[in-house]
Amino acid sequence: MGAWLEPKGRLLWDTSDKFGEHHLRFLNKRVFKATKRHENSQTLRFGIYPFFSGRAQQNPAEQIHMGSGTPFQYLARLELLNDWCGPMEEVSALTRLEGFIRVNGEFSIITSQPRFVRDRHLEEPEISAWLSGLGFRCVTAGTWYDPAQNLALFDVKPSNVILSQGRFIPIDLIPIQPSGVMKYVLAAAIS
Repeated sequence: MGAWLEPKGRLLWDTSDKFGEHHLRFLNKRVFKATKRHENSQTLRFGIYPFFSGRAQQNPAEQIHMGSGTPFQYLARLELLNDWCGPMEEVSALTRLEGFIRVNGEFSIITSQPRFVRDRHLEEPEISAWLSGLGFRCVTAGTWYDPAQNLALFDVKPSNVILSQGRFIPIDLIPIQPSGVMKYVLAAAIS
């Protein structure tokens, strides 16, 4: 397969990169991402995903932890991120599902995003002001919740939000619409 793909400039992954849960490939005006096993994990990684442990002494937000996501959770979060971002001027959706392949003998989900030109590196206070302006409230470092939309954002940090042409673009946040105890805990943490 590699003999057929390489001369055509198709997707061959540099598996030595250190980009968290993805192998990256830049082609034309898009960034292609292939899910991968985390370097310190024995399990396949489809990003991280929040779960409720039910164990906390004081702060209810301490009951929320990040663990390995499933393929369904990974795809669901990308769809929710697209819904939250809405259509952008230059593209119909932030993230596009490109397909599935095997990378290093393991199942991998391929997605792509436009290759946005970064104006400059964002600092956490700028991201906080942006999210506060959209109605989100900080639950704890890296976690925000908007009860009006019932939308929680996880893994909020400067490497997952870029500023491009004066716009904040959440390239790798983890959105969920919590229910049950998770929703209760998030609401309690911001009250």
